[in-house]
Amino acid sequence: MCKCGCNTCETKGPLLIESKVKSLLSEGLNHHIINAVSLHETVYRYGSIKHLSLIKEARKLYSRNVIDLNEHDVELIKTHLGEWGLYEGESIPLDLPMLNEREDALGIYDDNKGNSATINIARVGFMADVDGEYDYQIGPAATVKELIKMLADEGF
Repeated sequence: MCKCGCNTCETKGPLLIESKVKSLLSEGLNHHIINAVSLHETVYRYGSIKHLSLIKEARKLYSRNVIDLNEHDVELIKTHLGEWGLYEGESIPLDLPMLNEREDALGIYDDNKGNSATINIARVGFMADVDGEYDYQIGPAATVKELIKMLADEGF
């Protein structure tokens, strides 16, 4: 359904149908709805915990007719993206094509607070991808030693 109510306009992002659940929405989904941002154009890093949670939340609300989605986002939530399975004893995200970055990582660090940082070679030097409560990147740094110092400053 479009914002004007004519049902002929194409909506770009999710559209909230039942306003009484607005207070229950995550900050991320609320941002997508207010700014008409498609789930395909997520504000989160692809494959991050926040990204997967956003897709899962949208799927749940769409199945209960609380939000409307454009046709591309409907196809996205028809997948198992946002769900997790067990593979060789390890929990993995389903329907998420990705390279196994950890095998190519130069180093993996843990801050003992549930966050991990993976050091990778980037076009601009070295970067650390931090996964945890908040997903972000640290860097760039000219050397691995410099990046390790940056990680130490962040508590890793």
